[in-house]
Amino acid sequence: MISESVIIYETLTHWVARVPKGVAVYKIGVTHSTRCAFYGDGIANQIERAKKDADRRTADALELITADILARNKRRISGALN
Repeated sequence: MISESVIIYETLTHWVARVPKGVAVYKIGVTHSTRCAFYGDGIANQIERAKKDADRRTADALELITADILARNKRRISGALN
């Protein structure tokens, strides 16, 4: 289990933490978080890269959610017009 003191960055859907031998990106879940990326100590700018990765993953998730909402609204509107 990771303590909150090692968390160095958070987005709506992901967070970044310092872990042994590097930095990891985690996806927030309902009951637990899952590691989805790891940047080892030998990687240049590992913290910045991990933050950018978390931002990208969050943007992708929000894009999918937005597309789903728009598709549902389109179906509702077209159904109401018929």
